[in-house]
Amino acid sequence: VADRDLTAGLSRYLHDVADHLDEAYEDATHLMEKCSAVIEGHRRCVDRLLEDVRQRSADRLNNMLFILTVGTFVFAPMQFLAGVYGMNFVHGQEPGIPELEWTNGYAFFWLAIGLYLVL
Repeated sequence: VADRDLTAGLSRYLHDVADHLDEAYEDATHLMEKCSAVIEGHRRCVDRLLEDVRQRSADRLNNMLFILTVGTFVFAPMQFLAGVYGMNFVHGQEPGIPELEWTNGYAFFWLAIGLYLVL
């Protein structure tokens, strides 16, 4: 009779341990799912942050290129004119560019440059 009581008590105890292990397994599975959700949320947040940084960097690069393009658009024609009128074009004894013979040719050059900048 004592063995039967011991076996019945041990059986209940082992069923109780099995129930606790099942409950612990379910809790661990639930916590793993929560951790996976937190990790995925963190990954999405980091990806969004990196995309924002890339976008700001691209916007800054676009703005810089725009400024350089505008500067080139404004100053390249003036450099071309200064280069052309700064060369020594001489055919025999006469200059090859007629404006160089004008009395106020230099002033007209700067007037043309000023008008270009205003326009």
